[in-house]
Amino acid sequence: MNSRESSPLWLEAIPDREPWRRGRTAICIITFLILLGQISVLAWSVMLGNLGVFFLAVSLGVIACLFLYFIWIGHNWARWVLAPLSACSGFGNLIGGIVRGSGLLFVVGIGGLILFSYLVLAPSVYAFASH
Repeated sequence: MNSRESSPLWLEAIPDREPWRRGRTAICIITFLILLGQISVLAWSVMLGNLGVFFLAVSLGVIACLFLYFIWIGHNWARWVLAPLSACSGFGNLIGGIVRGSGLLFVVGIGGLILFSYLVLAPSVYAFASH
């Protein structure tokens, strides 16, 4: 096999699936989880009657989905903007969960840190955005 006919490196490492398919699946799952979290915050704020939290949750949900859309259409810069925001949110929720003794806040903080690490380190998300 000459250099022009060589197979892509991902095909040698993962012979059964293209990495951009795993990246697409990851972006869909991340979007679903963010929307599920935002819907729960919206429902909680409506039950409490707190309009400030309601509008904040709506605006943050729209911004998060907009950044995920930019990743979907192939802009990798959105991944590098969304990842640090996720890290800051994750650390804040993690620390708040420890200080307040809230298990839910602690778990949400860990989820934010996992999202941060996946967006930064996963080559499949980069491959999807580049594809």
